Amino acid sequence: MVNRTLGMGRSDDDPASARARAVRYLPSGDWKIMFNTEEARKIAETTTGWVKRAFNPNATVARKGYTVVAYGLSSQRVRGAAMPQFLLEKIKAENNVEVVRVVVPKTAKKKTRTPLYVAVSTVDDANALCTRGVVVEGTWYPCEPFADGAAFRQCYRCYGFGHVVKMCTVRAVRCGYCSSTHRETEC
Repeated sequence: MVNRTLGMGRSDDDPASARARAVRYLPSGDWKIMFNTEEARKIAETTTGWVKRAFNPNATVARKGYTVVAYGLSSQRVRGAAMPQFLLEKIKAENNVEVVRVVVPKTAKKKTRTPLYVAVSTVDDANALCTRGVVVEGTWYPCEPFADGAAFRQCYRCYGFGHVVKMCTVRAVRCGYCSSTHRETEC
């Protein structure tokens, strides 16, 4: 379906017929498409009409991004529905990098300072932001790489990793000191 919509060929021996290699439906409801060549991926990213024909009139292409976190932005300045797009344009212009998306965390409403998640298109742009920091409206903010999987979860009932107490399926309580089946208060 994707190859037909893209208008790409079917034979692997024809270099002009770069095509999608695999399509996968993700639990988030998104689709991930892998292409045979880098050239085919770039063509698919830049031409957006095929996405609307293949999936949905409201569908868009989400480009891969390398995310960095900028710390210390004023929460008052980043609030509002149109603010991520405004920040995306400002960061592009002031830092000379290709910004894919900007995400303002929901906690920005509750705090005076908030982090800002900036996804850029290349590793070099991410490294440049981490080295130089990000400038937004003439103010410098330090950055560091964002590692989504770096924060691990630990259950304090069974002391296993990868889940929290609310999702724990183990019935026996474990001691955090000796790992036996009793509470810490009894150890």
